[in-house]
Amino acid sequence: MGTFITDGASVLPGVKTDARPSTGASTEWAATDANEVRSALLDLRTAALAVQSGFVDPNVAMVIATGSDTPRALQDRFADVVNVKDFGATGLGGLDDTAAIQAAIDSLAATGGTVYFPPGQYLVTAINLAGPYTTCLAGSEVERTVLLGTTGTTGPVLSIDGNYISEVVIRQMTVDMWANAANATGIMLKNGARRCLFEKVQVIGNDESHKLVSVGDSVTASHDVAFNSCELDGDGYVYVCGGSLSTEPTYSVSFNKCRLGIVDALNVAALVIRGGTINGAATVSHTALIKLRTARGVTIDRKRHV
Repeated sequence: MGTFITDGASVLPGVKTDARPSTGASTEWAATDANEVRSALLDLRTAALAVQSGFVDPNVAMVIATGSDTPRALQDRFADVVNVKDFGATGLGGLDDTAAIQAAIDSLAATGGTVYFPPGQYLVTAINLAGPYTTCLAGSEVERTVLLGTTGTTGPVLSIDGNYISEVVIRQMTVDMWANAANATGIMLKNGARRCLFEKVQVIGNDESHKLVSVGDSVTASHDVAFNSCELDGDGYVYVCGGSLSTEPTYSVSFNKCRLGIVDALNVAALVIRGGTINGAATVSHTALIKLRTARGVTIDRKRHV
């Protein structure tokens, strides 16, 4: 039988040798043999070109996780976690990373997922979470992944908008308000934001007027919000607000094993402060470390004032 295929440089011969040495027989290529070999050659060519160019097409490349035997497309693997640096964030502290970080978050608007912040200092003006699905913002570690507020702005540095999103997880990062103007807000839960979890989040303020965290706003209440092992004790205060007194209160807010400075609560129910420390200092604006106004069902358990 004649030649089956050619790729321009090499030619597949029309006869192949039987692999069984006992017979020494030769048989002709079948069409299926040629197709399989051609496919293998194309795979090898693709791999060689990828190595030569330093680029691997994620639509073609397959990867296998350590300990697994199941290959997955590289593009699917990348989609598991969105990295802000893939969208142009620098993490250098001197360049505005707002647009890049917002683009990374918005890329998950239709599905939800995790946005990862590698170690670095990310200068931002205002970041907004407003997708309809669960979104997680994950840093590498407190004080290693830092969102830096922009000089002279009032923020919020990071806001969670309950009109559009109802489930958020934020962990392992610092929000630094040192450069923000007076009356700025670090993290704002607004428009009825609910079912939000903060784990090992640090917020640093630089003025007694700084709202390190604002749970709820002057119009709408929030609920089912938990802070676990967070550091919210810099200059500034934590504000828990249920909107105007005629509206539903903000409820089911807990601070578990957190470092707190000053807590100001207005129109709240089922507020829990458990474990951790309360180590703020009274100021002209805040004469009490914990200020409760129109509050009910408040539990303060095992607090330690330092």
